[in-house]
Amino acid sequence: MLFADKLVPYLRDLQTQTEERYQRLVEQMRQVEGVTEEWKARDPMAWVWRMNGIAAPARTIVMEEWG
Repeated sequence: MLFADKLVPYLRDLQTQTEERYQRLVEQMRQVEGVTEEWKARDPMAWVWRMNGIAAPARTIVMEEWG
């Protein structure tokens, strides 16, 4: 029980840090590549395709950092 009392908060903190890192990476990559909300409004399918292209390497980076 004591182990669980320490493990759960630790894992929650790790998840929060990981999610924040992922969101920062996606935002930075989106800005570098010029993927804007205007683009989303003008061509939603292209925007989704490009965001998927940004999300995949961002996930890989985060997983490699924590792995």
